[in-house]
Amino acid sequence: MVSKRTAMRSPREEEKPSPLPLIIIAVLVAILVGAGYFVSERAYSDEEGGSSSIDYVDDGGGDAGGAPAFVLVTTEGKRIDSRSLKGKVIVLDLMATWCAPCSYQVDELKDVRARYSTEDVVIISVDIDPNESASQLKEYKDSKGANWDFCMATEDFRDNYPADAIPTLYILDRDFDIYKVYRGAKSSEELSSTIDSIL
Repeated sequence: MVSKRTAMRSPREEEKPSPLPLIIIAVLVAILVGAGYFVSERAYSDEEGGSSSIDYVDDGGGDAGGAPAFVLVTTEGKRIDSRSLKGKVIVLDLMATWCAPCSYQVDELKDVRARYSTEDVVIISVDIDPNESASQLKEYKDSKGANWDFCMATEDFRDNYPADAIPTLYILDRDFDIYKVYRGAKSSEELSSTIDSIL
């Protein structure tokens, strides 16, 4: 039986759902979206506003196109001009010191370095994070025991060799054409198989 008080309840007395849970959910979603954007920007973009793309990048291998020339400076102050490297297979390892998969990639590249002569294969690790410094990169290189060149990327390099994930590896053949692009860490065996196919 419904009491008279219940039957006579005014609209003002009707229970309304609290908006608080919806507000909390909206705030949490906004925080998560913002955090995801920050992480992706930190990991894969430069300060100028995001990664770019180039038409000749080809994940499937084969002759993907001529590679842009570059000039980089190593953590030891040595100047590397890509024009002096023609005739060698070049492995460009695009990375950052805070990236865990990049650390794994450096370990795999140690095996690659040990397998080939420096006359045939050149490895260059390039830090594409503009927020890092050459001194940080040198400390990282020394801590990893790597015996190849590490360089900070220039703005031109980041434009010409885009990376929407790190590590990204560009394999350039003896004619200085881009032969293959790997997005994500690869084993030394897979890299060696690719290198063997173009030596």
